Amino acid sequence: MNEIELGLASAAVRSERLGAGPETDLLTLSLSVNDYIGHEYGPYSEQVADTVIRTDRDLAVFFDDLDKLVGLDNVWMAFSADHGVAPSPAFIQQHNLGPGMAQPGVIRGAVEKALTAAFGPGPWVEDEDEPYIFLNREMLDKRNIPEAKAEELAAHAAASQPDVAAAFTRTQLLTGNLPGSPIARKAAHSFNSRRSGDVFFVLMPYAVPSSSATGTTHGSPWNYDAQVPLIFWGNAFKPGFYPTKCEPIDLAATLAARLGLTQPSGTQGTPLDVALK
Repeated sequence: MNEIELGLASAAVRSERLGAGPETDLLTLSLSVNDYIGHEYGPYSEQVADTVIRTDRDLAVFFDDLDKLVGLDNVWMAFSADHGVAPSPAFIQQHNLGPGMAQPGVIRGAVEKALTAAFGPGPWVEDEDEPYIFLNREMLDKRNIPEAKAEELAAHAAASQPDVAAAFTRTQLLTGNLPGSPIARKAAHSFNSRRSGDVFFVLMPYAVPSSSATGTTHGSPWNYDAQVPLIFWGNAFKPGFYPTKCEPIDLAATLAARLGLTQPSGTQGTPLDVALK
């Protein structure tokens, strides 16, 4: 699929005459097959290794096409990823890294049990969709139970489980009344008041909520999920490795700065001036 997509990209450059005029053209690609194979087999699998080698070869062909079509001296490139990835539970257990396969359903059960003990028979948990627990608001209203109190009990019950590193309530996330920890900051940045649940729980490192021992997922605040590459290439950038804190959202900000454009209205990134010529 990468070969097909990059072939289509070459055809687009050719037929749309990208880079042939005085203005700057932008072409964006998402090589999503790498994501699907990684989820299915885990990052240290033979399948992912094979995919990486093939991706490298497919990119080489694409870059060669660009060189022939517009000349690489006229091209800037930027690479990144939308997330990292956890090792598969089987790999984690084989190398004694951590718990391996997490059981979010057990966390949901602990919350239901705690709220039943406090308020009587439920059901109190409407849904669990890691990292969120959604409480049964209709039941809370019916019993005249303050939402903040139920959230606090639910978060405490979730945090008491061995696979959970931390849990935060919706009230905490709405008011900003959070601990001054990196995990709490990341939870706050992941919270959406219209869509998120009533309890945000963070699993322990290497506790992976995968339904398969050989598959995997992402979404934790730990470094294996939180670190991704950010690469700029072309004559607009100074070659080098820069051990400077950066994020994928800096990509658009950096390109806009180098092009002399006003920063996009929704941008939260920072131009990486250290890498700009």
